[in-house]
Formats: sequence, C-alpha cells, structure tokens
Amino acid sequence: MREPSAYGKHYWCVRIPQVLSQEIEKTGEIEATVAAPVEIYLYADECAVSPSGALEFRRVKRDKKTGEEMTVINMALAADEWICAYEADPEDGHAVAVEA
Repeated sequence: MREPSAYGKHYWCVRIPQVLSQEIEKTGEIEATVAAPVEIYLYADECAVSPSGALEFRRVKRDKKTGEEMTVINMALAADEWICAYEADPEDGHAVAVEA
C-alpha cells in the first residue's frame, strides 16, 4: 500500500453534509434530517470545480512507459454532495495561509 501523500502533494479538507435520514412526505417531496457537516481529508495535487458543480481532486502522475505526465481524478463529489473545500495543514487540519 502506498503512502497517502503519493496521491498528491497537497492535503485538503472537504466538508460534506451528513444526512441522518430521509423521509418521503405525503406530497412526494423528500425531507432530509441533516446533522453537522462531516470533514474528510485527502491528498491531491489540485482541486477544481467542474462546470456541473462537481468537486474534483486530481493528481499528476507519469506514465511508466512514456514518462508523459497525465492528470488522474483521485476523488470527485457531485455538486450537492459538498459544502466547502480548502487546503489544510497535514499536522492539524486547519486551513493554510489563514491567520486567526
């Protein structure tokens, strides 16, 4: 198994909504019970929002045969599956370049 940092040089935090339950009301609409957001952490070289609003974490790797660089998506979240994302400090998980 590779070290997590092999998947990118930057450490990221993403807040995602935590849905505890979903119920369909008599009207046919879905009502969700949402708790405090959950934070997930991952390594990637870059983070971008696609035209559809999806959040994509990518890494740059070299092809073993040709040596050519290519971009690979490590993880993607649909537009309504994330709240915010920021580059985090690997030691404490806080946002980098921010003074408190």
